Amino acid sequence: MTLYYGNADVLYAWSNEPLREYYDVNMNDKKVLSVTSSGDHILHAAFAGSYDITGFDINRFCKYYSALKIAMIKKYNFEDFIEIFETTSFCYHSHFYKKIRLILNDASKYLSDDEISFWSKFIELQNEYYEISLFPNFFDGCSFYNNVYCTLDNYKKLKDNLQNCRITYIDCNASNLYNKISEKYDLIYLSNILGKVPWTRTQQIISLINSLKDILNINGKIYDYAFFNNDWHYIDNKFNLHEDELLDYDIKFRKIINTNDGIIYTYNRKS
Repeated sequence: MTLYYGNADVLYAWSNEPLREYYDVNMNDKKVLSVTSSGDHILHAAFAGSYDITGFDINRFCKYYSALKIAMIKKYNFEDFIEIFETTSFCYHSHFYKKIRLILNDASKYLSDDEISFWSKFIELQNEYYEISLFPNFFDGCSFYNNVYCTLDNYKKLKDNLQNCRITYIDCNASNLYNKISEKYDLIYLSNILGKVPWTRTQQIISLINSLKDILNINGKIYDYAFFNNDWHYIDNKFNLHEDELLDYDIKFRKIINTNDGIIYTYNRKS
């Protein structure tokens, strides 16, 4: 199955999902597999207590941006972190890019050699007349305030948790995870990836979900999100899934009560 993402796409600066509304409160001792994207799903898992997190994304820029954001949280206090981003307009990319050199100087010990090399080369390629764009000019619903760590106390908790958190990245799309991973996980976060698959290919979605059970622990859970505005066709057809072909799962869903953004679907693997 082909999912329509590329390995060098633009990035989301923040999640456009209301993550504060649906994440598990307690992930202590849970192994988590999550789409990387803006890095915010990974940060929420760390905040909730997971110390073993794997991010996957076909877009290779995501892992570098996620690592940079994590390094900033490890290095800076809440006020400094906010100052860097609040004085940065992502619609004018150069404002952010000018900050990267400072971040590399301050937080290099929290970055791998590969990550430092990527951002150093990125800075080198920027100049007065030419700018490489990592971010789109418009972010649909993206906001720092979608995140649980947008408050001082929660930021401090996340900062502490990250000190002992093992985070790794895989360059891979969701449809190929079972070929790339030999470990098993307690929680898998797919964001709204499934909503991007045409509903003429329902059987392929079923095959993807079934393939994930091989890397999901008994009683593990898959989270799947659908936006009302962009994934309406997915929501309308969700219950046309052949549940008899998903016999290893209990399927549940709930509407996010405090927003008008979307619906959460969970697939709980049966024991």
